[in-house]
Amino acid sequence: GPEKVGKTHFGLTGPGPVAIQSLDVGLEGVAEKFRKLGKDVRATTYEFDKDQCDQDDAIDLRDRFIRDYGIALKKAKTIQWDTETELWEIFRFAEFGKASDAPKDYVKLNARYRDLIQQAYDANVNLQLIQKVKEKWGTIKKETRDGRIVDSPYPTGIMEPTGFKEAGYIVQANIRHSWRKDRGFVIEVLNCRQNMDIAGDEFENLTLPELGQLVFPGTDAEDWE
Repeated sequence: GPEKVGKTHFGLTGPGPVAIQSLDVGLEGVAEKFRKLGKDVRATTYEFDKDQCDQDDAIDLRDRFIRDYGIALKKAKTIQWDTETELWEIFRFAEFGKASDAPKDYVKLNARYRDLIQQAYDANVNLQLIQKVKEKWGTIKKETRDGRIVDSPYPTGIMEPTGFKEAGYIVQANIRHSWRKDRGFVIEVLNCRQNMDIAGDEFENLTLPELGQLVFPGTDAEDWE
């Protein structure tokens, strides 16, 4: 979802301890609200500026992220990657370096990244991947002043997630966050591997445990503590 629609807040409603691996700004205000309620929230921040870093810096940051993730898998019940979009950029930069026109072999990188996500399944940990969105652009034919027909770009209004493209195929559920003046924070379930009956449904102010009970029918609140 776009900014300020409750993505980080939603993940922090998951069972604690919660481990946040943050590459975004504005985290502490949200995390502190939950700490005041008694939840064990641990946050680690990773700073990365591709314009100021070289490939070796990206490799060091990637490896530190993986080490911290390994610790979180053993100690946390919920892990949040905030945002997965920036994390994917770090992994790509660590693998390939500066952008170039040279062809890139994504096989090894994709396999390594998929394995990280799979580790959350194996550890029985809730993993939330927060992805930013960007607007999809299309083209239409337009006639110029001199009579030529050219392709002209236009915004479609369709927002697409950015980050690891295969993530949507791996996770249990893909959800879209939004905020509406008349309803507050809204979650739309785009698809759900375990329970496709909820695909397309919208929920207001939903928590992660409540979503878990919808994804896995037959579970109750105690299963998500």
